[in-house]
Amino acid sequence: MGLFQDHSYCEVDVENKIEVEARVTGFGAEYSLIINDQRADRLSGISGNFILRGLLKTSESERTVLVFIHQGLFGTKYKLEIDGQEYPLTKVK
Repeated sequence: MGLFQDHSYCEVDVENKIEVEARVTGFGAEYSLIINDQRADRLSGISGNFILRGLLKTSESERTVLVFIHQGLFGTKYKLEIDGQEYPLTKVK
């Protein structure tokens, strides 16, 4: 994670955008999953492995969204999966 916050996103297709936000709180961090501008999941933690969960709803189906977070002493790593397929996250500077 950056000094106080992170913001990453993935444009799955023209109509769908997934964002992951992280910000430092008093004793740890708060992580949020945002799907198409709607908060889907939020959790707080100090260190370790976390999973944010949500659904990406399209006109044809609902797809499972998982964001795997590894918060360690030397930074945070994120992995985005939609229906088991990994997608790249782009970090906002």
